[in-house]
Amino acid sequence: MGSPEITSVVIENGSSETRAGFSTEQLPSVVFPSLYAKKGDSFVFGDELYEVPEEEVFTILNDGVVYNWDALEANWRFIYNQLGADPSEQPLVIAEELWNNKKNRSKLAEVAFEKLGVPAFAIIKAPMAVSYGVGRSTSIVIDIGSSTTSVTPIMEGTILYKGAVHSKYAGDYLNAHVHAFLTQATGTPVESYFTGSESHKRLRASERILTDIKAGVISVSTYPIPNAAVEFTVAPKHYELPNGERIDFGKEQVLLAEPLFLPANYPLPGAPPPQTQPLGLTDLILSSLKKLEANHEVYVSLLSNIVITGGGSLIEGIEQRVLSDLARFLPQYSIQSFATPVFVERKRSVWTGASILASMNSFESHYIAREEYRERGDDYLHEKFK
Repeated sequence: MGSPEITSVVIENGSSETRAGFSTEQLPSVVFPSLYAKKGDSFVFGDELYEVPEEEVFTILNDGVVYNWDALEANWRFIYNQLGADPSEQPLVIAEELWNNKKNRSKLAEVAFEKLGVPAFAIIKAPMAVSYGVGRSTSIVIDIGSSTTSVTPIMEGTILYKGAVHSKYAGDYLNAHVHAFLTQATGTPVESYFTGSESHKRLRASERILTDIKAGVISVSTYPIPNAAVEFTVAPKHYELPNGERIDFGKEQVLLAEPLFLPANYPLPGAPPPQTQPLGLTDLILSSLKKLEANHEVYVSLLSNIVITGGGSLIEGIEQRVLSDLARFLPQYSIQSFATPVFVERKRSVWTGASILASMNSFESHYIAREEYRERGDDYLHEKFK
């Protein structure tokens, strides 16, 4: 299987976006929302969703974990069709979140082997893919995705599960804060700016507005701002909505990023209070390090190899804030980060890293062949991909 003539299909089913392509590619060639609808007995993906009412569109994953297996099978078949590949001839590599459980992992293999009939199957842990994608076998991977922020320490190619943590305070959470601010500022929900019968298309367009504002208007303060009453000044920024209305951002451009770091201080308007003390980004990283209970040398290695990734990490100043906070709490260590500056690369770094690993001849031993799976079963699967 390490032959250069044989390539694998690599799939990353993210909470927001599904990315796929061949292991010979540097970037995914098939990218579409991780959403589906049904027309009769058929599943609908990609551009066809624009014709479906919003209330009939559903997600495949919850908290980064698959919960609709029929939709996932259809999602994978759609990908193979888009790539012009035959599942029975093309091995499959999947990027998996760290907190995926054994039951779900067994189901992934069942769909791959028994439903699609792939000849070989492999699972790559998402943070490992990110780390190797930037050429590091030791790192602490901070992945700020749409629905989840995760922190994963990796030492010499081994994931230190004891220190792996994740939370829901991620890109979607900031989107909700931006949405609340715009609604308060204009008196109208963002999605109402788009008219017509294609309600899902309106929703997607409104999400793009929220993403644009996060990427082009919002920035992160280099120091914590404990609450919205703190007085400070910043140069104003503006954003023009589709109806021509201009929204002025004063200190809101900075305050709207603080919920990622201080969620307890910036509750979402109208949301019930959390049952436990929420951990913002810096506290999540410190929690990961504390759980390790490691020696000084391990912390030196990890803190000098911080990798910041994910679409939620593209807000201006987020890398500097992480470094500043960690330097304040851990002054005895040298803190260094490696955040890819290119938007597309950082947003899709899990897929890119998985593709790089799958393209290596040495990766051949990581696959499970279909006959091997049928002969040795789930116990072997879990041992292989633990």
